[in-house]
Amino acid sequence: MGKKTFAQAIAESMQRIDIADENTAARQLFRCWLDGSYRNYDGLDFHNSNKDFVNANYDDYKKLRSFVIGEFTKNIAVDFGCSISTAQKAIVKSLRGDKLESLTQALVYDAQVLLGLPDNHYW
Repeated sequence: MGKKTFAQAIAESMQRIDIADENTAARQLFRCWLDGSYRNYDGLDFHNSNKDFVNANYDDYKKLRSFVIGEFTKNIAVDFGCSISTAQKAIVKSLRGDKLESLTQALVYDAQVLLGLPDNHYW
């Protein structure tokens, strides 16, 4: 058997995601992406930029949806060493319909929980 294409490797990874489990690897790694842990040189700036965006758009599902789709796609592209376009096509092809929308909703939730609490929020 030959070497897998990027699309095949991404599709296999997407099929393993347990969307309902917030501790599934893909969701954990996405949270690391959002909080800047992937970045060597500007992680804190990236985190703060993401936090500012999520807080400014906390109640705007369409903007948060677009944001997490873009960031998740970039995250997958970096993880698999491929272009953003290749990652996007592979994600959409492997997760159709309800499963894709459920993942998107879960990622929006993750972004809101990770980045959406105001700095002056007290438990």
